[in-house]
Amino acid sequence: MTIEQLTHEEKKIVFACLCAYARGPFVHPYEVDLLSGLDREALDNLIEKWPSGDDSDTARAVRASMNLAALGIPPPGISDADWATWFSVDRDAVKRLYKKWRGLLEANETET
Repeated sequence: MTIEQLTHEEKKIVFACLCAYARGPFVHPYEVDLLSGLDREALDNLIEKWPSGDDSDTARAVRASMNLAALGIPPPGISDADWATWFSVDRDAVKRLYKKWRGLLEANETET
């Protein structure tokens, strides 16, 4: 349900976060699994199906990828020099969307 609540442009931003997280050089492979609970193959499968699938795997992957893009977790995050390679929006746009995503997750959890 959470993905359906995002606009088309917001889904594109989340997709960019997922791609940077899964395919970029910013996170060591063991950290990918540790932080999202998914290995790179599972993340690639999720990316191939995006934006379908709104389950716990998707939520964990989105959270981890947006943590990287919005908050630089794990450090050092994505450098300013690399940002334009992966994103067509600025960091503040990703931070705002991350805040919205977390709010949607919390609201949906309280409804169930």
